[in-house]
Amino acid sequence: MSVKRCQQEVDSEEFSWWIAYNRIEPFGEKRADIRSAIVASVIANVNRDKKKKPSPFKTTDFMPEFEGEKYTEYIMTPEETAEAAQAVFGQLAAMTEQGLLGELQSE
Repeated sequence: MSVKRCQQEVDSEEFSWWIAYNRIEPFGEKRADIRSAIVASVIANVNRDKKKKPSPFKTTDFMPEFEGEKYTEYIMTPEETAEAAQAVFGQLAAMTEQGLLGELQSE
């Protein structure tokens, strides 16, 4: 979807909810980089010489840097996680009430 079309179809409130959702459950290329870094750190730690490198590798050791921007791991506090989750689920409920999603079903 182009930016122009997105701006026509998604209002600022919905966009804010997508931002909140992405904070809870990241998606896109950054998420793919994190998954790859996890795999790389596991492989490196399994094969590391504990005498030469006593401390284990971290996932952030394998995150790519773009334009001088180094990835720093941010861990949300429990309060931030609860607030973001409440925002996402509140928006889903509101969208369901407006008939935008159909009924939410639990399995």
